[in-house]
Amino acid sequence: MNFKNRILTAVILIGINIIEGSHFRGGIISWKYRDNKVDVTYKLSYTGSSCGDSLVSNGDSINCHYGCVGTLINPLSYYCTDRSADENWIRGQRTMPVTLNSSTDNIYRFGYEGSNWVSLIQGGNSWSLMATANLTVRSDTGLINSPPTFSMQPVVRLKQSCSYSIKIPVTDEDGDFVKCRWATNSSEVNECGQACQGLSSSILDEENCTVSYNAMGATGWYVVAVQIEDFATRQYTNPFSSLPLQFMVYIYAFNTSCDSKPVIETDVADGSVIQTYMNITYQQTFIGISLSSIAEINTVSPLGMTKSNLLQYGAFNNKSYINVTWTPTESQIGSHIFCYTAFDNNREASDQECVKLVVLNDCSSNPCVNGGSCNDKINGYKCTCVAGFSGMRCEIGKQIDLAFGIRYGILSIFESY
Repeated sequence: MNFKNRILTAVILIGINIIEGSHFRGGIISWKYRDNKVDVTYKLSYTGSSCGDSLVSNGDSINCHYGCVGTLINPLSYYCTDRSADENWIRGQRTMPVTLNSSTDNIYRFGYEGSNWVSLIQGGNSWSLMATANLTVRSDTGLINSPPTFSMQPVVRLKQSCSYSIKIPVTDEDGDFVKCRWATNSSEVNECGQACQGLSSSILDEENCTVSYNAMGATGWYVVAVQIEDFATRQYTNPFSSLPLQFMVYIYAFNTSCDSKPVIETDVADGSVIQTYMNITYQQTFIGISLSSIAEINTVSPLGMTKSNLLQYGAFNNKSYINVTWTPTESQIGSHIFCYTAFDNNREASDQECVKLVVLNDCSSNPCVNGGSCNDKINGYKCTCVAGFSGMRCEIGKQIDLAFGIRYGILSIFESY
């Protein structure tokens, strides 16, 4: 599709930049083409424990590095979506319009950079998250690509000397082959600043997007920086998109076994796909169970999801729960990965569990025919028909009138003889 300017809607999910010094805790940049626009999604985390409802602005900016020039968004502003008082991190988000001039190859690269990582055991304090968007119409589908969707908690806690497999939950609406690779810093593109290979001795299973690690390093903070890319098939070498994911690993000393950790109890299994509809409320309860007591149940959630306070589960001192509710809007139609983790009073963490929330629109299948327009309603849709047509799908109308007219015309001819 050729047009002079491309309008991008940027969903900025960023933490509150409220302090000087070490505060960055990683993030995600993604994009999605929709209705002649592109939703560019930023999910960034920072040090902080306060998470209010008001719009917050900071002095950071998002800049273009290929296919466009200059600053795209400045200053950034956001609404907080998630926080952890005990882990001392926050997230936020907002949607903003950005205009990009058309380019010769329909490829754009844009990123977010800074220099205030939390003090790291390996690497320096500068960061760079870089995303590539290719808006070329695909030859296999006839559509612009939909890149992978993924998520991750900002901080993963690992016990020193224990072995772990950190699974990155990913999905792709086009059914593409998805791979994860380590981010790199080269003369062509800086994908990770001074945090490249920030968790040495870890092994990345690229096809399963899993980081395996024996936590033998010193206690403290580390960074995992990867690029998530989608390909038409396993044999392709040029990705349709390249998206950054960076999160922190905290290694700590402990006096319990490697297997001692809380668990999450809920009526949906890890990795489940849950379908819901715009303007319909999704509700879920998550119960944390520990040998001691539960201190927090943290979430990584879509915009607009609300979480209750942590509540004790009946008379059980070792069980606590939260309730979450979410009523997705029209702009949130599509796939979202929602993750949750329980922490006990010893700061031991459960395995992260995630579900895929698919927001549907009854009008997405274009049920209205003969030029009728579809209006999505609660538990259904309503077609507004053009003149001369009726029925639930505007399927009744002119074709019947035309047949009657033909029969009437023939009768009139015979009557004239």
